[in-house]
Amino acid sequence: MVASAAEGFFVISGILVGYIYGPKILSSTKQTCIRIWKRGLLLYILAVGFTLLYTGWAALIPDGYPRSSVPLASSITDALTGALSLTYSYGWADFLSRYAVFMLAAPLALWLIAKRRAYIVLVASGLIWLILRETAPWLTFTAWQIIFFSGVVIGYYLPTIEKELVKTEKRKRILKTFVYASIFSFIAVTLFVAIPPLLLLSFDIIINNDITNALNSLNGVREQILTYFDKTTMSAPRLLIGTIWFIALYSLFRTYETEINKRTRGVLLLLGQYSLFVYGFQAFLIFTIDSLLPLSSGPNPPYILLYTVFGVMCAVLTYIATRLYAKRASVYTKAKEIMSK
Repeated sequence: MVASAAEGFFVISGILVGYIYGPKILSSTKQTCIRIWKRGLLLYILAVGFTLLYTGWAALIPDGYPRSSVPLASSITDALTGALSLTYSYGWADFLSRYAVFMLAAPLALWLIAKRRAYIVLVASGLIWLILRETAPWLTFTAWQIIFFSGVVIGYYLPTIEKELVKTEKRKRILKTFVYASIFSFIAVTLFVAIPPLLLLSFDIIINNDITNALNSLNGVREQILTYFDKTTMSAPRLLIGTIWFIALYSLFRTYETEINKRTRGVLLLLGQYSLFVYGFQAFLIFTIDSLLPLSSGPNPPYILLYTVFGVMCAVLTYIATRLYAKRASVYTKAKEIMSK
């Protein structure tokens, strides 16, 4: 896609940091900093641990599997030093290293925002993105930090922003029109991104050469356009459309929050509350699939069906595991409270 759920994940995390810790940063500076840095340390340990685990795991996988084709560190020393310095990441949990670095700088950003210096945070973040987003080996940090720290600023002022957006009927109508336009653009882009490759799978070149050539031409245009929405360096068009879609999704969820939670029977709420566990668990499942299922030689409908079934099974398994983890966490918290008394 031209924007993905990954960006939403980062901006939500930033919003939560600004919303939860922002009001406390001036009155309880030391305690707030310690809490944020403890979280950052946990993310760092997990990032290093996952990278080393998956590197060792992948080294044992024979050729012919998706994960065996992904380059590894050249040596154990390189893997260890790269993982510890966060310049080398392997597996499906690479976001954790970015969060660890961002959480290290989060207290300073919060302090500046609370001191009514949010413009310093935004300007500094914008300049880092503009100048260093294509600079290796830190481009994953310098490119993506603009999403997180913009979210921190938004989170700090979130109650005011929400209040202003629906202050008058005119503003409500404008917001509603914006949401409808965003939904329409999302559907249009989804069709443009997804349909050409799917249609190519449906036509054999021997059966209808003209149709296949037309689809290949359309797909070539599609791939050329997608280069302007680069995910690694977080291009400006990608940031723009991601912002538009996120505002629309946020507005819809906030408007129908109670109903959504009721209809989904709390599934989304549970996964959101334990997002770190969910992220780590799904990374393990995906890596397992990459390690066990062989590569397909080309477009193969049976493989598409097989991977879809596995995806659904993994989603269900993730939810079950998260429920069990939530119960364990609840029991642990209660036991800790009892012991402290």
